[in-house]
Amino acid sequence: MPAALALPLFLIAALMAARCIDAFLNPAHATDVRAPTEFNIAFLWAALVLTLLQNATLAFLVLMRLIGRIERLLERDPLTDTLNRRAIDNAMVQAHARFRRGRGYALVMIDMDRFKQLNDSLGHAAGDAALRQVVRELQPCVREVDRFGRLGGEEFCVLLPDTDIAGAALVAERMRCLVDMAPLRWLEQDWPLSASFGIAEAERGDAGVDAVLARADAALYRAKNQGRNVVQA
Repeated sequence: MPAALALPLFLIAALMAARCIDAFLNPAHATDVRAPTEFNIAFLWAALVLTLLQNATLAFLVLMRLIGRIERLLERDPLTDTLNRRAIDNAMVQAHARFRRGRGYALVMIDMDRFKQLNDSLGHAAGDAALRQVVRELQPCVREVDRFGRLGGEEFCVLLPDTDIAGAALVAERMRCLVDMAPLRWLEQDWPLSASFGIAEAERGDAGVDAVLARADAALYRAKNQGRNVVQA
């Protein structure tokens, strides 16, 4: 039972108990609850107010739940259920603001290898399935404080608060291995999957998160040029 309903329900129960006690102590009141006694009138008004309070509380709880669901839909990628581009961008801006107060962070850029070839060979349904599978493989590496989002297409980003470049490298390598060891099962065949990773940490002198993103993106580009399925810093 939601805690917000506890007080209205308690007051209603107390009111009913008072009505029963009054009927027991004053049997004449119990003969006709419609009698226009002061107690009956007060009881009816109190019951009306408490009923309205309970209904208003229920409506408020339903509204808050709907708002929460809408907010979640606005910040989630509908295909993979990771953060969407807008939400991950906001998270990175907030992380850089904390960095200015002394809390570091690192970024892991992820790009699936040969994704266009997979799409062209197997179709977009297989491509969507591959994206969802990669997200499932990466999730065990993502802490509760981390932010995992899809930047677009087959590219993802993981924001790692309070993490340096060495820690980001360990996370990225574990992610790479998990993706590499889990082929996509499609049309009764196994299709190999892999991803390339670029990592960077926030540094003094970075004007904003764009500077960190640029280094991570450059590292990802080097990973692609070095044969894919590797981690580069």
